[in-house]
Amino acid sequence: KVEERVRAVQNWVLAPLRNEHFTSLATLNEAIAKGIDELNDRPFTKMTGSRTERFQTERAHLRPLPEVAFSYGRWLSLKVPPNYH
Repeated sequence: KVEERVRAVQNWVLAPLRNEHFTSLATLNEAIAKGIDELNDRPFTKMTGSRTERFQTERAHLRPLPEVAFSYGRWLSLKVPPNYH
């Protein structure tokens, strides 16, 4: 699924920009953002709605990111004695 989405972004967002000339990174980012918005607003082919509409309905179920980014776990490799004690 991820590779399909990457291909869709390449085809629908980046490919139309290949013949454009950008003089700054800001204008390139604006063009990419516009292409992504257009891609997300396109209606689904097999379902009703669009990605933007789907995100708006699922937004209420999202939780904030945790305060701690990551905590390391400690794993031990122990051997059980022959008498299982």
